[in-house]
Amino acid sequence: MTTQQALEIIKAPEHVKAARFDVAIVTPKKKLIDVKDISFDAAVAIVVDVMNNCNDEFLLDQLSSHLKSFGFMGYGGNGYDININAYVSREILKEKHTCGRRMDSQQNKDEWRKVGNDICCNYCGSASWETFMTAVDNVIARKEGWGIEYVASKGYKFYITNPTVPNAGFGAIKFYTHHLPTLSEDEMKAVDKKINEAMKISNENFQAKLKNMQL
Repeated sequence: MTTQQALEIIKAPEHVKAARFDVAIVTPKKKLIDVKDISFDAAVAIVVDVMNNCNDEFLLDQLSSHLKSFGFMGYGGNGYDININAYVSREILKEKHTCGRRMDSQQNKDEWRKVGNDICCNYCGSASWETFMTAVDNVIARKEGWGIEYVASKGYKFYITNPTVPNAGFGAIKFYTHHLPTLSEDEMKAVDKKINEAMKISNENFQAKLKNMQL
């Protein structure tokens, strides 16, 4: 297989091509590769090289499957351990806070981390309030691929859909209301109105997508 043939299978969007990768491939006989924080191109080249230089049909099968979900798939079992993991750079911010989901009395021990373009709590993984409201605004502006969903069974959780954030390794995928700032009654009413509008638009978009899939 050539690199070009692999790229045609992968069909990676730009945000995946810009990501960093960890690649680890272990067989029952030996560890073939274990590298971290490499580029998309380097990760593809490594996998192609392994595929072109092994006679293990099971491994070739697995790696072929991994190309179709490059960076978002793993396998472990029967002595094999295959992980090709994509993510974006993270930066620890100076400001400390106390996560509202803490069950202990520790204060100002938690950090905010910039994950891609988002700010997330390092303790619970929630988006910051500002990051969540940016998602809300993007939904209301009807930017393609954006959505929010309230998880009624939890009572405090929203899911965030961002077209360039396939998982938490790329940015914020959820918001916990434990990170709500202190708002006045009027501010809370205005925010509640915006969030409800965004949820309505998100649901309309989902229903339209579902209808198109059924055609």
